Amino acid sequence: MKKFDNDKIKKILVFQTAFLGDTVLSTPLFKNIKKHFNNAEITALVIPSNEPIISGNPYVDKIITYDKKSAKKLRGFLSTRKLIKKERFDLVFSLHRSLRTALLLYLSGIPIRVGFCDSAFSVLYNLRIKRDLTQHDVKRNLSILTGGGMKEADLTDELLVTYSQKDKESVLSKMGDALPKNRPIIVVNPGSVWATKRYPYESFAKVISLLNELDKYRIVLTGGKDDIETAEKIMNLCGGKITNLTGKTSLKELSALLDSSALMITNDSGPLHIAASYNTPIVAIFGATTRELGFFPYNKNSVAIEKSLPCRPCGKHGGNKCPIGTFDCMRLIRPEEIYQSALKMLTKE
Repeated sequence: MKKFDNDKIKKILVFQTAFLGDTVLSTPLFKNIKKHFNNAEITALVIPSNEPIISGNPYVDKIITYDKKSAKKLRGFLSTRKLIKKERFDLVFSLHRSLRTALLLYLSGIPIRVGFCDSAFSVLYNLRIKRDLTQHDVKRNLSILTGGGMKEADLTDELLVTYSQKDKESVLSKMGDALPKNRPIIVVNPGSVWATKRYPYESFAKVISLLNELDKYRIVLTGGKDDIETAEKIMNLCGGKITNLTGKTSLKELSALLDSSALMITNDSGPLHIAASYNTPIVAIFGATTRELGFFPYNKNSVAIEKSLPCRPCGKHGGNKCPIGTFDCMRLIRPEEIYQSALKMLTKE
C-alpha cells in the first residue's frame, strides 16, 4: 500500500453520512488517524442528527454536517461541495459507499481520496480498499486506513462516544423520584428504524414485568419521538413501575444514561452501539438481521438472541414488513428467554 509523506498531509476529512450506529462504529478511526498523522487537522463530516456522537471527541478538530435528506438536496450537495473545496483537504477517508458521496468528493478536488472497492462508482477514488464482509463493521471501517499507510496490526479499535457531567445530571433529573434512585438501572430500548427489527411491544412488556417482579431494578424506557406510541403501549401493559424517557433525551443524555446502567435490553439499533462503547452489558435481540452482517454488540459483556431460520437475513437493514408474512424471527423468541439472559448478565462477575 502506498505510503504518504505525513508532514505534507495537513488536513484530513473522514466522511460518514450513514445511520447512527454506523457513525458510532466509525469512531475508532479518529484516534488512529491522529496518531499516524499527528500534525494534521482532522475533520468529520456527518449528518446533523449524528453530530453529538462526534462532538467532544478529543481526536476530532472540526465537524461539518451535511443534510443529504433535506428538501433542497441539490442545493445542499452544491453548498457542501463548496465548503469541502474551501477547506482544501489533502486526504479523505470515505466510509459511505454511495454514488452521491463518490461524486461529491471527486468534485471537491481532494487530491487523495480513499474509498472502498464496493462503493458505487468507486473509480472516482484513487485508492480503493477491499472490505472483508466476514468481519465486524468496526474492523471493516478500520481497514480503510490501510489506504493511508497504516498497518492493520497497529490499529486500535475502541469505540468512543463522550458526554459531559451536565448531560449526566440532566438525564438523572429527568428520571425524577418516582422509583428508588439507588437501584441498578436497566435500559429497555424497544425501537428501531425498521419494523422487522422491532421485537413486539407485548413481548417487551412481558420481559419488563418479569424483571419488575424481582423488585430490585429500575427499568427505564428509551427511544426517539417515533417510539413514543410503542413506549406508551408497554407502559399500559406493565401497569407503571417504569421510568419512561422515550423522546425526552438528547444523544448525549442517552449516552450518560447507558454508561450508568447495569444492563441494556435492545433491538438491533444505533443505541446498542452507544452502550457497547461504554462496555455496558447488553442483551441484543436480532430479527431480520443477523450477527454475520457485522453489527452485533462490539463489547465483551453482551449476548445476541436470535433464531436460526433459512429466511434470515432478509436484508442488510431489515424492512417495513416480513417478506414471507410470518415474522418468525421475532415471534419465536420467547420473553422468558430474554429474561433469563438478562439475569445471567446482571449476575455475571
